[in-house]
Parts: sequence; structure tokens; C-alpha cells
Amino acid sequence: MKTVAKNGNPTVNGEPAAIVEHSPMDIDVQKMIDEFKKPPRVTDPYNVNSATYTGMHWGIPDPGGTQQCATSCSEHRIVYFNTNHSYVKLAGGSTGCGMLLVEGDLEVEGAFNWYGVILVTGSITFTGGGGKNVTGAILAGATSAIDLVGGDANIVYCSKAVRDQTNYMPLVTLRWAEIFG
Repeated sequence: MKTVAKNGNPTVNGEPAAIVEHSPMDIDVQKMIDEFKKPPRVTDPYNVNSATYTGMHWGIPDPGGTQQCATSCSEHRIVYFNTNHSYVKLAGGSTGCGMLLVEGDLEVEGAFNWYGVILVTGSITFTGGGGKNVTGAILAGATSAIDLVGGDANIVYCSKAVRDQTNYMPLVTLRWAEIFG
């Protein structure tokens, strides 16, 4: 059972519904990450064990005009963290454009700005002060918690952001069927 806990005053919206807590469809997040992390797709690979990264920049999203598509970005990165079944913490003004892939848990603390897709096999936690803005989509294999202390979060599902960051990729075979005729 996947749950989303919201404390403070985070904004999570989009159309269709931005949060689906008990989806009738089982989504294999690990399999999705396995497909996207294959070379040469990954631009920024990291092998870590309970690590904190501060002020990382994998592209800088440009502010936009509406809450539904709040940002834009012409950069396309695939940032992959293999946490060895632990966590990675992104803190202190980290930004990015593209796909953020995390095998393990993701903690976001302080200011954070992402345009594109975030896939995490474990849990996602947003904490601490500073604005947190995600325009695109987030998919977690475990729980998600938005626990804010002196900051705010704006998480906007935006299909344009998802398309912008995945259209340039080569096709991925999701299923194979042989038909005899």
C-alpha cells in the first residue's frame, strides 16, 4: 500500500489527479529505472551509500507563467543514483532537468527545483525550509512524505514536462509478442 503524507501547506496538483495513492495498476518502478539507466542514456551516474549532495546543478529550470506548467527547460539529463539500498539526500539549492532515477530512498531538504520525471524505488521525503518545486511527474515505489518545516513545496503534474524530457530518447521495448500467421 502506497501512501502520501502531507504536513504543512504543500501544493500538489495537476490534471488528471496528481496523487494516486492506491492505484489498481501495479507499476514496476524498478523495471522502469532498469530500462532508463542503461548506457549510454545516463549522463550523470552516482554509486553512493547514505550520501548528501548540496547545491548540485543538472540543468536549471526556467520559471514559467502558470502553475500547471510552472517551469521549462531545454536541457535533457538522466541522473542516476544507485544507493546500495540506502538513501541519497539532495540539499541546499539542487536543480535539474530531465530524469532523476534513484534506486533506494530520496530525501529532498531545503531549496530544490526539478523539471521532468523523478523515479524512486524506495520512499521520497521532502523536508526543511526553502522552496521545493517539481514540474513533471514523481513515481515512488514506497511511500512519499511532504513534511515541511519553514518552507513550501509546489509539485505540479505536467504532461508537457514529461514529454519534453522523454521524447528525445530512443524507443524502449516494454513487451514483445511474436505473431504467427
